[in-house]
Amino acid sequence: MNLFDDFCIFLNLFQVGTIITRKQIMENIPELSNETQGGWITTIDNYRNWFCKAGYLKWIKNGQYELIRSIPSDLTSVQLRKEAYPVVDPSDDNLLKWYQKGFYDELHGTSSLISNYDIENKAYRIGALHATVGDDVRSFDDLEDYEILKQIRK
Repeated sequence: MNLFDDFCIFLNLFQVGTIITRKQIMENIPELSNETQGGWITTIDNYRNWFCKAGYLKWIKNGQYELIRSIPSDLTSVQLRKEAYPVVDPSDDNLLKWYQKGFYDELHGTSSLISNYDIENKAYRIGALHATVGDDVRSFDDLEDYEILKQIRK
């Protein structure tokens, strides 16, 4: 089990149409109650945003979300991200994977092998930077894929 799986299980405890608060999410997901919760909270907020963009949750107001579709039991975070932010160009998808890898590696204190391609390394570094800065600058957590790709290609 991981944070994403726990979040999906938590959401599936509710009937479609139920209003769920951010506070409920934060109080009921085991990983959020441990000592290193800062990175996890950022991650759970990203997942929540992806669920909203993919049409599973609907923002109501001030940290309240309506469950508007049941979460498939076999849904993965990669599939959810693709539903939330569909990508047309396969090279874009590759760059976004490098970006996500940098983002998650930074949150979890790990590092990956470096690519042979400068553009992929740049995507990785920008992802790591956004993970670090995202706590202070919320707009980084809400960037659309095309905005991320634009930054990578500058």
